[in-house]
Amino acid sequence: DASGRQSLCLDAKMAAVETLLRAEWPLEGGAWVRAGSVTACAAYPSNSDDAAAGLDIDVAGLSFDSPDGSHAGEALDLELSALMRFPDGVSVESSGKISTGQLLLGQFYGDFARSPMMFDLAPGLDGGDLRAVKARIEDDGPLRADLLFENGEGSNWTVRIDRLDLGFPGAYERYIEPFAATWMLDGLEVTGRMSWSGAWGPAGLDS
Repeated sequence: DASGRQSLCLDAKMAAVETLLRAEWPLEGGAWVRAGSVTACAAYPSNSDDAAAGLDIDVAGLSFDSPDGSHAGEALDLELSALMRFPDGVSVESSGKISTGQLLLGQFYGDFARSPMMFDLAPGLDGGDLRAVKARIEDDGPLRADLLFENGEGSNWTVRIDRLDLGFPGAYERYIEPFAATWMLDGLEVTGRMSWSGAWGPAGLDS
């Protein structure tokens, strides 16, 4: 480019995400995929003085179902960008956006047709081990969350919520109502805002 940095970018398009998952990665979830396509572009320096590499992934029309029906996605569009810095250790920064489609994860249900969900992820690596993941999730108003996932002894993960802001009625309609229906509290009219912080450990709620 204009700065003289030498790099190589690879762009690969796969007609079916399912084929890629089954052929390349030993993921049980690869058998769940019904439709979708992915475009990936990787850029890395050929000059050893450069100490960064980038990866951009665009997934379009992703649809999947788990055998028990508890996890599903329909027509999801996902963008992901990651930057890896080295050689003095490895640090990774990534950001992404789910712009369209519907997602079901257990009792969580999200419809992203009305507004996208943006997220930032910063994994904490110790050698080749994943020790922590710092995450920020936000949409166009109903939700903002700053989270820290930490891997403790015995691979027990804890979750600390440094900040959780919910704006109603959007947050209730988009994220809480599927849970509230379990207690027959769906269909409520909820207004206002709420902020919360806390932590979960292996034994449950810590604070």
